[in-house]
Amino acid sequence: MLMCEPHWARVPRALQSDVTLSWRRYCHLRGRPAGAAADGLYALGRDAALGPIPPQERAAPRRPDPYKHMSIPEALIWDAWLRQHPTGYDAFSYDERVGAPHQMLPDLPSYIVTMLEKVSTHRIDVVGMQGAHATLFEVKVHAGPAALGALHLYSWLWAAAHPELPAPALVIVAALAHPEVQAYCAAHGVTLYLLPNAYKPKCPR
Repeated sequence: MLMCEPHWARVPRALQSDVTLSWRRYCHLRGRPAGAAADGLYALGRDAALGPIPPQERAAPRRPDPYKHMSIPEALIWDAWLRQHPTGYDAFSYDERVGAPHQMLPDLPSYIVTMLEKVSTHRIDVVGMQGAHATLFEVKVHAGPAALGALHLYSWLWAAAHPELPAPALVIVAALAHPEVQAYCAAHGVTLYLLPNAYKPKCPR
C-alpha cells in the first residue's frame, strides 16, 4: 500500500491528505513505520475523527495485529468501536472460519489443501465471547445487504458448528448505513453501530 516518492507524486494533491492520514493511523494501529512519503505529507491535514497522533502515543508499545484481514477503513472503524467499548467481552477472535471447504481432488499437495480450505470457507470478521454467549461482528464501511446476508449465513453456520452454545447475537459495525438497512436491523434483532467519524468515505451511499 505504501508508495515510493515517484509514485506518490502522481497522487492528486486533493487526495494526498486523506490517504496519508489513513495510512498514518493504519500504521499506528499495526505498529509499522509509515514511511518517508507518508511522514512528509502528514502535515497537510488532520484526522477530524481521531485527531493527530500525539508523540507519547506514537512512542507507546504497539499492540499485535489481530485483524490484519480487514481493509484499512474497516480496521479504523473497528478500532474506533473498541475504543468506545473497552469492556463487556471476555475475548475476541478474528478471522473466524465457519462452514465446510470445497470438495478437492484427492492427490493435491498438503499446502494446496491448506490454502484451499482457508479460501473456500466462510470468514467471520470478529467473534466476541461473553461466557458461553457469542456475538458475531461484521465490520463494513457501508452497512448494506451484503453485511446482513453474511451475518445471517454465519449465524446459521455457527449454530451448526456449536450446537451446545446459545444462538449468537448479530452486530454490524459501520461508518454509514442506508435508513432502510437501519430499519431492517431494528426489526430483525441485528445490532447496528454507526461510527461516521471513524472513517469518512469520499462517496457516501
